[in-house]
Amino acid sequence: MQNAKPLIWEDDEYFYVSSAAFKHLPPEFRAAAEIRQRQGLDVLKIADKDIQAVMAIGRR
Repeated sequence: MQNAKPLIWEDDEYFYVSSAAFKHLPPEFRAAAEIRQRQGLDVLKIADKDIQAVMAIGRR
């Protein structure tokens, strides 16, 4: 039998919520998490742009 993934788990720093459980959270929790997700994506886009620029310099 295959092990089912937990819906919620934690480590020393964070709590994690699966996509299946996320939709059952109260709206204010989901909204706060979605804001954090967008902020994280914005940071990753900036980092990716910087990494691409460094890689372009290395190809010269």
